[in-house]
Amino acid sequence: MAASGESLFLAHPPAQKPLISTGLSFRDACIHHIENHFHASRIYIVVSASLSKLDTYRSFESEIVKSIARVRRGIRPYTPWSDVLEVADDLCDTQPDLIIAVGGGSVTDGAKVASLAYANDAHTVEDLERLWAKSERASRIGFEAATRIASCRIPIIDVPTSLSGAEYTPTATAVDTRTNHNVTFRHLSMTSDLVVLDPELSILTPERVWFSSGIQTMDQLIEGICSDAPQESEETRKLLEHHLRLLLPNLLTTQKDNASLDARLHSLLAAPACFQALELGLGASHGIRHHLGPLGVGHGETSCVVLPAVLRFNYTYGSHELKSRLNRVRDAFWSEPLVAEALKAQGLTHEESDAADVVYAYIKLFGMPRSLAAVGVRREVFDFLPPNAHRDFWTQNNPVPLSTKDILMILEMVADDSSWPSFPSAKKARIVE
Repeated sequence: MAASGESLFLAHPPAQKPLISTGLSFRDACIHHIENHFHASRIYIVVSASLSKLDTYRSFESEIVKSIARVRRGIRPYTPWSDVLEVADDLCDTQPDLIIAVGGGSVTDGAKVASLAYANDAHTVEDLERLWAKSERASRIGFEAATRIASCRIPIIDVPTSLSGAEYTPTATAVDTRTNHNVTFRHLSMTSDLVVLDPELSILTPERVWFSSGIQTMDQLIEGICSDAPQESEETRKLLEHHLRLLLPNLLTTQKDNASLDARLHSLLAAPACFQALELGLGASHGIRHHLGPLGVGHGETSCVVLPAVLRFNYTYGSHELKSRLNRVRDAFWSEPLVAEALKAQGLTHEESDAADVVYAYIKLFGMPRSLAAVGVRREVFDFLPPNAHRDFWTQNNPVPLSTKDILMILEMVADDSSWPSFPSAKKARIVE
């Protein structure tokens, strides 16, 4: 039941979770649902290290201190398996009846994977590897294999402070600390139970993280629109386009007015569609960027670097149907007056631009890095990065089949800040059916 002043609705009806809460501060919403929805008395909290030091969060913790079983302050970037196992051991020790995750994507993914590990008695990296292998196999062959994995049994409240969208999906990524590979765990039970959206809390998020995580959500929406999902998925594509048009101007507004709570809330409300994008299928932007993270590149910054190059490659070598979907992405940018004005100021026109052009220009508006050199990745990684990225689940799902040489070509497009314009325009390139 919703509290007074709260809006409570399902993110993906008819699915029964997650519920989304808006209209209250995260403190008031969490306290209401702890008492009235989850009836929790032993709460395990995972909170970002920086947020845990702020009075806004500390006042919440002090309010529910008698119900707290333990607090984990911080999950390292990209969610290392060692951190996941520490949280899973905490869950074994404390036996909580509710998990609350407050922070960005690494905190969200850490809570989700730890919950799955706890449910499946995974206590070592070898256990975690077997669990990942089961979830990977289940994602390829269907529900029967997934039933061999025990479901998460501790409900989760997520309070996101960035725009990664991780709280809405039944997946989570974490880095195998033995190999430095970023892998994806998948199970339907991993989706959060309640997501509390507090735009005022998000003001505390560093601007670079806020903007880059917004680009990360944009990446997911675009790759979902461009996926090779069947024609029956047209309504879902239209939903993704709607959320893309919701995100683009509102994220830009938060750059001009950091304290615009309305624009922040609407940006946050674009992220739930990441679930539908995942259902349609992602592509090589996600497959490649998964392997940039362990090299020290921030979550959202990997999207800033890789997405335009993948879109240019797909537009150049994709089918006419794919080119049409990419043009729909381009048109979504030009349909928003605030965004169109900003694109024109960079010298673009609707008629002469493609999806890669507008995405590259949009990212540039936020001052985000747009090359591997800008994020400290040198050409030496070109020896091992293409084969690693080629094996990724989402790279294999790209609407244009890729070889390791193709991935190398994509990396060359964004090797440094002078590389991007040198790639031939898709308008002059052949279309490979």
